[in-house]
Amino acid sequence: MDFNGLGSLRYCPTVERTAAITDLLDMDILQQAREFIAGLDQELLDRTMSWSYLSETESSFAIEREKPSTRKAEAFAELLRQARDKTPLSETYLVALQNLAVTNPLDRDVQFRNQQNWLRGPGRGVLGVTYIPPGPDLVPALMQSIMDLVNDPPPGQSALVIGALASFAFVLVHPFMDGNGRLSRFLFHKAVCQSEVLQQGLTAHFRGDETQ
Repeated sequence: MDFNGLGSLRYCPTVERTAAITDLLDMDILQQAREFIAGLDQELLDRTMSWSYLSETESSFAIEREKPSTRKAEAFAELLRQARDKTPLSETYLVALQNLAVTNPLDRDVQFRNQQNWLRGPGRGVLGVTYIPPGPDLVPALMQSIMDLVNDPPPGQSALVIGALASFAFVLVHPFMDGNGRLSRFLFHKAVCQSEVLQQGLTAHFRGDETQ
């Protein structure tokens, strides 16, 4: 049987090809980035990527309405650098990244969550709950589908679309008790780097990096 969906029969998200999405894909932003990087010397490239890490870190915490400490900012920047790693997504790999992203040792997990979590807003009690993720018994199978999508994306699909789907689905599943937002944004970078559309992924090498 031929299957032409995004993902697998277990996880086949649907993306409406709106005019806005079509226009953005036609811009070929990744090719533009490749051409921009090619025109930089090493020193300017290093400075540009340092700024990019800082900007992404600030934007990420702004989404969470948080002003990060220096330690938290450094932890997230280091997390972004891991996107270059060719290691396929797995529970063990994501747990290690969650431990890297979370600075409080008490919030570091050893596996996908085995208890129910929820997102809270400013309200009190039940009224403050804004979203209840899937139960812990559903997490392993849901996460396997997301990891499969990134590890083995359907051919011919934009890495930007795959990254967006993986990031969005990760937030819906919320597989950890803490650090889910930061990891979801990391997954977008990981999906693009896995695609090798950019020779250096979204994270250019720094001096001493063996990636060429």
